[in-house]
Amino acid sequence: MMWKELRHFLLWAILSTPFYVLAQVQANLGTVEPVQFLSETNFDFQQNHIYFKAKINGIEGIFIFDNGFTVTGLDNDFAARCGIVADSSITLADANEAEAQGKMGSAGLIQIAEVNFKNTRVAIIDTDGLPACQKVDGFIGSSVINKANWKIDFVQKLLQFSSRPFIDPGLRCSYTISRSNRHFIEFKYEGVPFWVHIDLGSSGELELNKEAFTPIFAGLPAQMNIGASSLALFGLNAVDTFYTLNRPFKFGYDKYQITNSPRIELQRDVEYARLGLGYLHQFNLIINSDAKEYILSPNKLLSSIREEKDYGVVFYPVEGQQRLVRLSACENVARLGLTLGEVVEKVDGRAVESLGDWCAIKTYIRAKANRGEALRLKIRGRKEECVLQADYHPAHSIIR
Repeated sequence: MMWKELRHFLLWAILSTPFYVLAQVQANLGTVEPVQFLSETNFDFQQNHIYFKAKINGIEGIFIFDNGFTVTGLDNDFAARCGIVADSSITLADANEAEAQGKMGSAGLIQIAEVNFKNTRVAIIDTDGLPACQKVDGFIGSSVINKANWKIDFVQKLLQFSSRPFIDPGLRCSYTISRSNRHFIEFKYEGVPFWVHIDLGSSGELELNKEAFTPIFAGLPAQMNIGASSLALFGLNAVDTFYTLNRPFKFGYDKYQITNSPRIELQRDVEYARLGLGYLHQFNLIINSDAKEYILSPNKLLSSIREEKDYGVVFYPVEGQQRLVRLSACENVARLGLTLGEVVEKVDGRAVESLGDWCAIKTYIRAKANRGEALRLKIRGRKEECVLQADYHPAHSIIR
């Protein structure tokens, strides 16, 4: 598929898909009080997710700021504590496009700082499998985000929101709202425009559909990976062979080029091109819902160093056991003959559980890799420990 054809195909999909039309209509219900407001709240930023406090019907909880979620979603137990009763059903999908049946209800009051979002439709979901660094009570999704203007300062970890658009210097990017309540911006790759879904609930950088974009990147060197490419609300996605391109390329909007290009990952289970906070946290972001624009201002978190040391393996709890769920084409994996599904029992001589939750384990391993230290894994059924060396991942494979 040629670039021109792909561009028109993506635009057609964005604007015409009936996906979640009911959810979008319901999301547009409700009012905001006071009519004129300017407020702010602090947030925590961990593993490329924004966590902040809000009250639902007077009950305080912790939520993820996620405009990739069509409606605001509340955990089952938390919704019950808030007195929210389901009155209809809805089909929900997570970032991996995995679907599950959910319930819909109404939250009489969603309060963020001093601002009240009243009579908002919400989805009632199960957040137990969510790969988050904090226990969360749900998502503040597009049903709330699209009703205000937002300014996200990643340096000060401050979230401001207003009834009026913010006026700040930076790159101004117009966006389109799809029928599924998602935001799309027409960015440019090597001067060629293509539509990108802005998903602030995604921790990745630029994720592209492998089938649609492989013809464009065919023949380029990349890191090949096998296994689950991502985690989402309904768990791991299916085993896949996917590619990561670390090379810089020309990335921009309109006639402007953006200094740092996002790292590209070609995955099977990405419906649209998707840009997440793994890249966007390098900018202080403004979402002017009234003007339908984003404003991107580089902050001091911007870094030109994109290469990271790694071990070439990812393990994650599956049915109570830490299993290898992703392997990269690298010397560690080849030398040790590692295979998907093997159970990791110990890390550096310690039981995996003693290191803490998934987020703590990930932080521990990343810190060791950055120091260039070897990682020792005791894998069930193997007599000897597996010693993995930290190294930069070279581009071993060619995209085909």
